[in-house]
Parts: sequence; C-alpha cells; structure tokens
Amino acid sequence: MNTDALYDKFTRKAIVGLESSKNIYTADMFSDCLLFDIGDPGYYEMSRLLSNWRDSIPTLFSELMRSIAECYSYETSDLPSSMWPKTGFLFRKASRRLGCVVLWPNLKYSPLDDRKDNVVFSALRMVQENGLDAFQLVWLANDDESELNDHIASCNEAFSHKGVEYISALDWFSQMFGNDETSKLKDVAAMLRMKGRSVQRITTAPLPSKLELLRFQSDMRSSYKSEIMKKTENRLVEKGFDPDDLEIIKSNLVANERCEVLFGGKDFAESLLASEWRFRLNFLSENIEQTGTVAGYIKSVEQLMFGLLTLWADKGLEAAFGAGSKREPLTSAFIEKKKRDASLGALQHLFASWKYSYFNEQIYDPRLKRNKVRELLWNCLDDFLDNTRNGKFHKSNFKDLGAVAAIRDCVFDIAYILLGSICLDEMQLDTLNSWKPVDNLEFHYYEAMRSSLNQQLDDNGCGPIKKAHFFADGRQSERGFWIIALGYSIGEAVLVAQHYCKLPEGLSFDEQLALVDKMIKRYIQSDCANSDIPSLIDAYQLYESYGNRCVSL
Repeated sequence: MNTDALYDKFTRKAIVGLESSKNIYTADMFSDCLLFDIGDPGYYEMSRLLSNWRDSIPTLFSELMRSIAECYSYETSDLPSSMWPKTGFLFRKASRRLGCVVLWPNLKYSPLDDRKDNVVFSALRMVQENGLDAFQLVWLANDDESELNDHIASCNEAFSHKGVEYISALDWFSQMFGNDETSKLKDVAAMLRMKGRSVQRITTAPLPSKLELLRFQSDMRSSYKSEIMKKTENRLVEKGFDPDDLEIIKSNLVANERCEVLFGGKDFAESLLASEWRFRLNFLSENIEQTGTVAGYIKSVEQLMFGLLTLWADKGLEAAFGAGSKREPLTSAFIEKKKRDASLGALQHLFASWKYSYFNEQIYDPRLKRNKVRELLWNCLDDFLDNTRNGKFHKSNFKDLGAVAAIRDCVFDIAYILLGSICLDEMQLDTLNSWKPVDNLEFHYYEAMRSSLNQQLDDNGCGPIKKAHFFADGRQSERGFWIIALGYSIGEAVLVAQHYCKLPEGLSFDEQLALVDKMIKRYIQSDCANSDIPSLIDAYQLYESYGNRCVSL
C-alpha cells in the first residue's frame, strides 16, 4: 500500500501552518513594559507558536489516520459530537464499531482527574450514546517513554472494561496497519520535528552559568559513555582498526576511566566543552558561521596532545619539534622552552610518524600492533588537519553543519586512540587521574539543599525540638525529580522544611540515590541549622516507585 502522498500532504499542511503562525506572531513589543516580568521577547513568540502548533496537529494527524484507514478499506464516518468535530472519527474494524480521538499526553485526560469536563467521561458518553464497542483515546507519544506507557497501562486497567481504551499513536498504527506503516510514521515524525524547529527558528537554552556548565559537563560524561564511545568504535572499525587492537584500547579506557579527562578541568577539556556547547546551540541552523566551534575543537586536540606529552617529561626519552630539529632530552624545562613550537602538526609527527619512533614506540601499549595503530592515528590526524587548518580555516567560512559534525567526530576518534593506546606507569596514571572532573556538581546540589532547608528552619523560628524525621521522595526519579524534606515539631506545631531538586540526566536510580544519600548524610552530620535535630535522626525514609524503606544514616 503506497501512502507516501498522504504523509507528504500531512507534513506540508503542518509546516505551512507553522510558517503562517511565524509570520503572524512576532515578538511581543510590550513584554519589557510588564512589571516583574522575566520572559524575553523570544519566549512570547515561541509560546504562541507552540500553542498554535499543538492546536493544529491533532486535527491534521486525525485526517492522516482516517485517510490511511480508508486506503486500507476501513469504513469511517464523522464523530457525532461537537466536542471533537475534527480531531477524531468513527470506524469499523472487523465486527467492532469503534471511535477514536487524537490527544496530546496530559494529566487532564487521566482517570485521576474527576472533573466533569474530563475527556474520559466524554468518551464514556460517546460509547453509551452511540452503541460503540470501544472509544480510543490516541495519545501523541513515543513508545519509549516508560513513565507515560505505565500511565497508559493504568488508565486502560481502570477504563477498558467500560469501553474507553488508551493507546499511543504508534501502537494504533501498528494494530491498524502493521509494522511497515508504523516505521513510516516514525520517520515522518522525526523529519517533521526537524523541519518544524527549523521553521520555528527559536530554541531555548540556559545561560552558561557555572552551574549550567557543570550540568552540561555531567550530561556530556553520560552521553560519552552511553552513545559517543560506541559510535567512535564503529568509525574506527570502518577506518581499518584491528578488532584485537581496538579491544585493548577499549579495555585501557574503561579500566581506568581515562575518557573522564575529556570532561575535567584541564585546558583541553574546557575547549572541548565550549565547542560542544556551541555545537548543541547551532545544530538546527546553517546560517551562523561556525569557525568559533571548529577553533575550539582544534584547540582541544592540540592541548590534549601537549598535555599527554608532559606525562613523559623527565622519563629518559628524547623529542624534537619540527623538521630538522635536533633531538633533545624530554625534560620539563625542554617542554616549557619548546611550547611555542609544539603545534598540532609537530605533535602529529612526534606521536605518529615512524621518523620519531625513538619517542613514540616507547609510549604505546606493547600489546598493540604499534606500527598499524601509529599509521591509523596519523591518518586520523591528517584528515583532521586537512579539514580544519590552513586555507580552509583561515580563508573559508564554516557553515556546513555536516562538515562541523565530521570534525567533531575526528576529535573523539583521536582522543579515543590516544587515551586508550598509551601505556602509563602508576605515577603517570595518578597524574592522568588528577585531570578528571572533580564532582563540583554534587557540591552545587548539596549547597542548594543546605541553603533551602536551613533558611526554612530559620524562618520557622527557634525552640527545643523533641521529634524530627527526614525523608527523600524519589518516585519521580525517572525524570530526575526528588523531594528532600525534614519534618519536626516545636511545641504543638508540626513543621516541614522541603527542598525540590532535579538531578542530572542520564543517572540510574541507584546513582541518583547515592548522590541524595551523600547530601542527606552530610547535612545531618555537619550542616543542619538546628543543633537538636542530628541527635534525633539516625535514619531517613526513602520513597521510591516500588514502595518505601528505611535507610540508616
């Protein structure tokens, strides 16, 4: 069944609608006149665009569903309701007479909300008044959102026996049309999101404050381990790396977590983080010249190689920088003296050229096929230099985001090879470990909690406290949300000091709990504003998705 034209029509109408909204809804010229307002003009424009987009998509998607259903010979008809005149329809599937309506995921459409205007009760009326076998609430949601899937399952358990069924759009397509049509829908949805963001031309991004950069650094660390590292390995296989060599390199990286240095406090890590921040902000548009991003990537590679070179200072090796340069002992003084000569090209020769084997054959893991690894490292550095330096960097502008992404890939390829291939003694490993990130992010989360709880204790007044208890609520931990609270009594008054926090993305529940546990223990043991409380608390209550338990301090 060829339904491509129907998807094209759906996409075209959605984008045309967004473009029309973009032309109409300009920035709010009066926003600066509102007393105490903190939204900037872009915020108001984006809010209006999103509102219009969310109003229009259910209608357009309902049209698409109905058109494809008719292509598959399902009998359809209009809904007999003024509540959903355009966002749903009736249809027959085998012997069942069904209805459906397209909705955005929202608590309002949950059985937990018993207001009279709740969609569930309208759907129940639709079933009863029109003799339907079932009425389906089709949620515009991805299947990989576990919390939403759990919510849909609980809704179905509550109402499916009464004829109201909750189902995601992807599941609806799968049940109605099969896997091929569902795959098409996923591709169209991804493409439409990208096109929509491009037309919208507005994105939200936090200001690069110290805390936001620490959060971004933490996210990058998680992303590297879960995604970037695997993609790097796949590229290196394509470039001809021997699987056995790649396994040795990977084991070195993982065993000592050497990749952590890429997200620490050294100069190369700061350059990489800055370019990653810019890359994230600019990936939707090719209108901004990207030399600043590329320069940061170049700088990070050069700084990383120079930093690694210092690990062999005063180790009895020799080095030279530049063609015809005399070999000299690689001492700390020599490195400092030759810092200006240690360009990326000179470092490439020192680390990867056979002419400098007197140095580079001594630094790589002896288990590796060193000549081959050296050759492949040379090729990676050669590609990187060719794509970024000389005429291309100084005379041409970088606007092609695909080219910038390729340069970014080269950075991670080079870092992976270097960090995983070098052979380090215990002292060198200690130095490398000192380059890894200090967990400043944990300190910031703790400081926010300490300040919040102590301020509430001070505001609620002093007095002898006879009872106190602590609890941590992680039932929203899938989204990183936690409530940390201290309950206590002063006289007849029962008071609660609460702190809400959102932990970094990418942490498992156990990792989140470990962070929360450290924060609570440190607070109770050393920083609580009221000296009565620590002696009253020797444990805290932990609430999680699967129940609750007592955790000892």
